[in-house]
Amino acid sequence: MRNSGFTLIETAVAALLFLLLASWAWPQLRELVERQTLRASAQVLTAELSSARSRALGLNESFSLVVAADGRAYAVTAGGGEARLRTLPKGVRFIRTPGRAVTFHSRGSAAPAGTYELSAGNASARVVVSVGGRVRWEWGG
Repeated sequence: MRNSGFTLIETAVAALLFLLLASWAWPQLRELVERQTLRASAQVLTAELSSARSRALGLNESFSLVVAADGRAYAVTAGGGEARLRTLPKGVRFIRTPGRAVTFHSRGSAAPAGTYELSAGNASARVVVSVGGRVRWEWGG
């Protein structure tokens, strides 16, 4: 009589191998997700700052980026007016800012120039604003 199923021992060995592989891969997977979330956050912040600069040029009005005190949110304001608060994804926060709000003026320049540093887990990314108003992001150290 032929049996075409798996024995309990075979199933237990397969489950054990799966759990061993999963326990080995989990930290790398978590780090990958953290880095991708950080990358997306840095790219969104870069786009927001570039958009603020473009609006400052187009509308002949100043736009500023203000970071919340807890480092988990920010807002772009027009001429000191109201703005919508944008919350960073879970686990991402600002760990360094230029010290005060970066303001884009009607000629496209920024004051003060500076670096915003975002962190998620062990990774960090920097969003750099130059005096000329150019915005770029890079991986942190």
